[in-house]
Amino acid sequence: MKRGIWTFLFIAAMATLLSACGGGGGGGTSTSVPVTPVTPTSTTISGVAAAGAPIIGNAYLKDSQNNQLGPVTIAADGSFSFDLTKLPSGSTGPYYLQAEGAAGGQTFLLHSVTATAGTANINPLTNLVTAQAAGQDLGDLTASTTNTSKITTVTQASITAAITAMQKTLAPLLQAADTTGALTTVNPITVAYVADPTKNKLDALFDAVSINVATASGASTVTVTDKSNNPVIPQTTVGTTPSSSSTTTITQTVTDAQGITTFLSNFATTVNAKGASLAPADIDQYYYGSDSTFGYDNGLTRTQTIQGLVTSLTGKEMLQIHGQVTKVANFAIVLDVTPNYTGFTKVYRIRADFYFQDGSFGSPRNMTVAQATTGGPWQFIGNGSKLDAEISVYANQGAQANNTTTYRTGLYLYFEDVGNLGINSASLEGPGLPSGGITFSKQSTNNSNNTRLALDSTFQGQQLYDSWGQYEMADSQIGQMVTGIAGYKQYVLKFYSGATAPSDRTTGLIQTRYPIIAAKPVTNTVLASSSAAAWFPTGTLTSMTMTHSMTSFASMMMNTTSAPFSYTFPTAYTTAMLSADVNLWDQNSNNQYTGMQLAQNKTSGTMTIVKPSFTPTAGWLTVEARDPARRYFRSVWVLQ
Repeated sequence: MKRGIWTFLFIAAMATLLSACGGGGGGGTSTSVPVTPVTPTSTTISGVAAAGAPIIGNAYLKDSQNNQLGPVTIAADGSFSFDLTKLPSGSTGPYYLQAEGAAGGQTFLLHSVTATAGTANINPLTNLVTAQAAGQDLGDLTASTTNTSKITTVTQASITAAITAMQKTLAPLLQAADTTGALTTVNPITVAYVADPTKNKLDALFDAVSINVATASGASTVTVTDKSNNPVIPQTTVGTTPSSSSTTTITQTVTDAQGITTFLSNFATTVNAKGASLAPADIDQYYYGSDSTFGYDNGLTRTQTIQGLVTSLTGKEMLQIHGQVTKVANFAIVLDVTPNYTGFTKVYRIRADFYFQDGSFGSPRNMTVAQATTGGPWQFIGNGSKLDAEISVYANQGAQANNTTTYRTGLYLYFEDVGNLGINSASLEGPGLPSGGITFSKQSTNNSNNTRLALDSTFQGQQLYDSWGQYEMADSQIGQMVTGIAGYKQYVLKFYSGATAPSDRTTGLIQTRYPIIAAKPVTNTVLASSSAAAWFPTGTLTSMTMTHSMTSFASMMMNTTSAPFSYTFPTAYTTAMLSADVNLWDQNSNNQYTGMQLAQNKTSGTMTIVKPSFTPTAGWLTVEARDPARRYFRSVWVLQ
């Protein structure tokens, strides 16, 4: 598989992001600016769905009779609205809401509740309040056959009591997030809310912590951890005062979120002012130190990182298809990695989505920012990895030459020693993986530079697309996975100098990393169902009859320089990015790759054909979509 698309997106987006990523900074104020585009009326329920960043996904509503509205698409700012007149006559509250999607690189399923029409946000605090008021975990509200009994009678009095109970238990946390005390009396359901840490300290709080709720026998407990998975408030029954709390870092993290947003804005202003004439010297100030102090960023030095950004900025590929970046949004602090660095006051791993003119968007991998001295400037610093390591989730739908369709799902792993730092093997261990983990090693056929590490043959399975990097998983394995921040340090990635990963996982150890997997793969059960088509894009070369014949396909490739291409989008999620490629090969290790980006605001394009210099014997045409949690969904048309 070629990875240029998302590597390029990282560089181009960082280089062309607009100053719309925010401003302000400093301590800020807890006053929120409402963004809901529909003014709530006696017949609507509107709000903002967010968890430190707007939730990119869908919202649902159910009344007390289990009637459902939705899904409705959550807007880019997190806003949504339901028209209650679309419910059956006689429908009554309470109304239960659900937001399902991705924010800050991980997936969420959050609830809210309201007794009447009006404003009803959905966020981690409303999720806690709903569980407390209902006396149970509502689960997935869209599974109506299993959740009818969970639609309980909740009153405004019980909602108010649940909010008071939440405020009492989380008082240390709310005070730490806003030292003026304004948040200690917050009603998370009805508060005017904007998903921007520079304008809303409640949103900044969600950047700083993870709030986990469990309900059993009518009683809810809550546990709060910071983004390094360290306890802030230990497990406490909602409505009681916690036995202890450790909130010292929360106030600082809230302030840091605002400062980092301002830093991104200043960086964008400089880059946009230079445009096509941008030179490494123009952005040097935004990168910390020198090659010796910056550290490695996915195996690249400071000089290589800056030069790569400038080189990509002057290229036209991304702008021709997607246009300029229209905004940078959904800022989120993913992890405080300060303990992994010395000589810095603060170091954070962060995420921010970059939106292009055609509607495509994406989050750069592994952005890391640092503050060398207290109150000093924020700067980019290397993420520390000596290996270019990408761990994502994939699903393939393969149209085979025998007219059957097969599905594969699991982890996609791309490891490359781009800096030639002597990394020759690797291992990955963690929940859902076999005992002892999975291993990788270099092979002379991986790429022309022999820098890529491939899955060892034991773990390659029956893959449709890229057996070197796709680890196929069974549903039982997927069920064991731990994703999002909760998975930090659950997965252990090690790099070695030896040709194979050592059995002791120590000999020749070069580096240890702790990757976070944002979301679980879609299960094989789902992909095997009749709804599988909703997850995959489709594509057709309109200049030829689509057959699996390699001979006819190769003939087309040899007799034209361009081919019209039409495509459709998946419906199970909001598509973040779309691309297509043709890959051909023969029995002598010759390979020819042709790829193209696909615009989100179109359904067709033209693929520029690269004629192979050999006679291909096999290949495929693929159309690939990415969802907001960085999962790949590929339709593969096999050629033989």
